[in-house]
Amino acid sequence: MSSFRSRMAASIRRRMKNSTLRNLEVMSTSNMVDFLSNDYLGMSTLQLEDNETTTTVRHGSTGSRLLSGNTLSHTSLENYISNLHTGFPSNALLFNSGYTANLSVFGCIPREGDNVIMDEEVRVVRTV
Repeated sequence: MSSFRSRMAASIRRRMKNSTLRNLEVMSTSNMVDFLSNDYLGMSTLQLEDNETTTTVRHGSTGSRLLSGNTLSHTSLENYISNLHTGFPSNALLFNSGYTANLSVFGCIPREGDNVIMDEEVRVVRTV
């Protein structure tokens, strides 16, 4: 196992031991009250009605998926992208912008002494 993989595995084991490992679980949000966002006008939900049923669909940003709920749509799209590129599900993670993706990756993976090589198209968010 490479030193990078062993370091990541050790980090995951440490988080599991400390009960700080977070999982994005699909939540049923149809009957939740939203105290996690600034959506006080209810603009991030859409009521779809037909003759027999009414379905509420969340379509906007309501805060972090970890806090305000991960949806089946998120998980399905991540699995589709992962299968498209690797052939395996659960190897993709969606971010709402390139900025948050860079902030997350550069904040979690590189450690002191690591070298990060980027081209001129990458905007540096954090120096290691």
